[in-house]
Amino acid sequence: MKLLVDSSFFILCADAGRDFVAVLEDYLGERLEMLVPQAVLDELGSLSGRKDRLGRLARVALKLASQAGVVENKPGKNADEALMESARRLGLPVLTVDRKLLQALRREGIPAVTLSKTGRPRAILEPR
Repeated sequence: MKLLVDSSFFILCADAGRDFVAVLEDYLGERLEMLVPQAVLDELGSLSGRKDRLGRLARVALKLASQAGVVENKPGKNADEALMESARRLGLPVLTVDRKLLQALRREGIPAVTLSKTGRPRAILEPR
């Protein structure tokens, strides 16, 4: 299954030090192909310049994200806009742990996959 992935998921993986991709693959019963809009990579790059904890996590998250396939998006879009536009254009679900983004995806009828606070996978695969 192909998924568009948000920076929040990569930061969670970096923070927890866990391979949540394997957890999701077990839950969904299939191999995942991670795709990342360029705007998400740009967001992680920007955060990685910070000198605090978030900056350190973003540097690790950027390394994880660099292993995913890159999806070009329209210039000037922020990461959330790029994810939603790419999801509509490609017909793919979005993997995120960002509650605000999950609410926006739900409003737009875009399928999503997320993790609970305890790391349990949840799929929100609503009809389009």
